Amino acid sequence: MLAVPLTAYGATLGTAATLASDPALAPDAKNIAGLNIPNSDPRSRYGVGALLFTVSDGLIVLRRLFARDERARRVSEGVILATYAAAQYLLTEPPTKKEL
Repeated sequence: MLAVPLTAYGATLGTAATLASDPALAPDAKNIAGLNIPNSDPRSRYGVGALLFTVSDGLIVLRRLFARDERARRVSEGVILATYAAAQYLLTEPPTKKEL
């Protein structure tokens, strides 16, 4: 009975990724295929961060389905953690030099 919560989670994740790529968030950022390209404005990073978060979750599913041996599980876990950490960094607004 995981279908309902996973569907809700997927819809929420997709909505967050869509809203995070809104060109109005960072009007000076270049937008390619609906994705803001990160620049000096921290808000321009949200779209890529949300996309990486989605990729990280997708990799978890792929790991569970296809990583059969110990080495494959370790490598895939490293990639999952790297994409998750990158997503978290991009989704949080690090202080600028002016704020420090």
